[in-house]
Amino acid sequence: MAKLNIGSIDLSDFDKDWFLVVSRLMERSVRANLASVTSFYIRRNIGAFRELLAYTAKKHGITEEECFQILLSPKGELPPAVDGFEDPQPDINEDE
Repeated sequence: MAKLNIGSIDLSDFDKDWFLVVSRLMERSVRANLASVTSFYIRRNIGAFRELLAYTAKKHGITEEECFQILLSPKGELPPAVDGFEDPQPDINEDE
């Protein structure tokens, strides 16, 4: 399994308190619960993220796979946007 070291994450006191309580109610470590919540969030929104990836790739004149690999790389720098690109950015609603 891949590991991602992101250091500390700043949360509001409210969110931190509830996350600790929920983790304990579920009898899970904070790390295990954070991994589970993150995976759920990505999977729940993958369709919207794929739309955004397609839009970004088109905007920069590259394939979706190239865009994904660039954003995955340490630098993550996309080429300049295509001249005259005017497609509307997809509406990403994470609350659905």
